[in-house]
Amino acid sequence: MCTPGSKATTVATPVASDLDLFADEVLVDPYPAYARLRELGGAVYLPKNDAHNALLPPDAFHLPVGRPVTQKIYRDAAHPSRLALPFTT
Repeated sequence: MCTPGSKATTVATPVASDLDLFADEVLVDPYPAYARLRELGGAVYLPKNDAHNALLPPDAFHLPVGRPVTQKIYRDAAHPSRLALPFTT
């Protein structure tokens, strides 16, 4: 029971599921899987799809050192020191 001036606190236990959202049967008919997730709660942790890094800010993926990989596209295989023109034959 809360008394005036006190803060109520609750401890939430994370809910996890071994559901694979990319399994063939789920991709064909996802609605039974969605129903199972709704039964588990509002937020369900899916360890198989451990995608928490996707929620990081964009600057978390910046490489501070080095060149972008796209520069390797323009290398001429026969002459590694020479750059090739992109989109030409």
